[in-house]
Amino acid sequence: MIKNVSLVFSLFVVALSVCGVVSLGSRFSDIFVHGNIFHCLANVWALLYVCFLLKTDVTELLLSVIIGASLLYLGWPYHIVGLSGCLYALYAIISYRVRNKKRYHLVMSCFILLSMLIPQFAGMYHLVCYITGVFVGYPIYKIKQYVRRRKDIRRK
Repeated sequence: MIKNVSLVFSLFVVALSVCGVVSLGSRFSDIFVHGNIFHCLANVWALLYVCFLLKTDVTELLLSVIIGASLLYLGWPYHIVGLSGCLYALYAIISYRVRNKKRYHLVMSCFILLSMLIPQFAGMYHLVCYITGVFVGYPIYKIKQYVRRRKDIRRK
C-alpha cells in the first residue's frame, strides 16, 4: 500500500511542479512547488527511496507531510518551497528502526549542516523538521512496539 501511495504522491509532486499550477502561499501547496526540475526530482527520489527500501507506512508518511507543511510558516526570513522538510521529518520518524542510531543521526546531521552551508537551501527549516520528526517518531515507535508485543502474547 505504501508503495502505491508514495508513487501516486511522487507523480503528483512532479506533475504540479512541472506544470506550475500550484499557487504560492497556501500552507499545504508550498510543499508541491519546487525551484526547478532537479530540486523536484531529488526530493521525489528521496521519497521513493525511503518508502520502497525502508518500508515506511502511510501514517509515517502523512505525519511527515503534516510536519513539513505546518512548519513552513514559522516566520522564516525567506519563502520556503519544496518537499525536503517533509523528507527530513520522515527520516527522523523512521530513525528509531535503524540499528546504528548514532551513525544514522550523524549522517543526517551532516546533510543538515550541508544544507545550512548552501545559500539557496533552507537549512534551519530542515533542522526544525528533523527535530520535530524525532520527537513525533518516538511515541509512534513505542506504540508500534507495544502493539507488536501484544500480538506476540496473543499468539502464545
